[in-house]
Amino acid sequence: MQIDARTEVVIGTDIAKRLGISAQRVNVLARGPGFPKSLGKLGCSEVWRWSSVERWARATGRLPYAG
Repeated sequence: MQIDARTEVVIGTDIAKRLGISAQRVNVLARGPGFPKSLGKLGCSEVWRWSSVERWARATGRLPYAG
């Protein structure tokens, strides 16, 4: 996994806070179709690139489009 200074990585609890859902719900969504592929693991936690999750969340109506 290669991460540069512009990459913002998040774990499930970060995603949950940003989307206003539970961490358990993030786990369910992450196993479903369309959710971005994780970058790998950091300790015991899966990590994602926030920009990918944000794009998915906007496309699926889980976050409003920025005005």
